[in-house]
Amino acid sequence: MHEHLSAIYYRLSDQYSKAVQVRRRKLVSYFIQARKDGKQASLCNDALYVDRVKYTHDHPPPGLYRRRQTEKPMSQHRKLPSTAYKLGKRPTRGN
Repeated sequence: MHEHLSAIYYRLSDQYSKAVQVRRRKLVSYFIQARKDGKQASLCNDALYVDRVKYTHDHPPPGLYRRRQTEKPMSQHRKLPSTAYKLGKRPTRGN
């Protein structure tokens, strides 16, 4: 039985609510930087522990940690010409 399962690739991960995912995403860059600095760090639910001190998304660790680049604001997205939709053509990015 175990031989059969060892040949199968599978991955398990925790499923968090959308709110917890957003809070965790804000802490990931701090987590990575703390590990690079040689500190003991762990991410538990929506809290970050660095050297056994708890930090949250609204009270991040002090210091110069780089923040993760988020998606571009909608104003910076390239818009397709509206004439492509009116003429029934498939819009392309090159025009």
